Amino acid sequence: MHEHAGRGQTAPGLEQELTEVLEAEGIPLAHVLDDPDGNGTIVLTNGVTLLTDGEGTVIVTALAHDGYSTVPGTAVEEAICGRARQTLERLGYPLTPHTMTDNTLRVRTRPARG
Repeated sequence: MHEHAGRGQTAPGLEQELTEVLEAEGIPLAHVLDDPDGNGTIVLTNGVTLLTDGEGTVIVTALAHDGYSTVPGTAVEEAICGRARQTLERLGYPLTPHTMTDNTLRVRTRPARG
């Protein structure tokens, strides 16, 4: 019997699984470098980044390129995040609703398999 992770449990390998799922669905990973001046990061390409927090929740963040553009970066991030949200919902991944922002999603467990 396979059960998905519940509250307080982690889903091992979920970050890697989500990375592969999003890439397979045409949602690119953002390429990010540390800012040499220590002011954060430099986003080289539009896409998403994924990381797992201390509680095992995978945080998917949409990032826009830091270069010059006619479209505001926040609009690009919202569009990427919207595509990621639609993809994950369509595939049955439960999103944590109270932690979603315009450019961030959180996924704690895999889809329930019946």
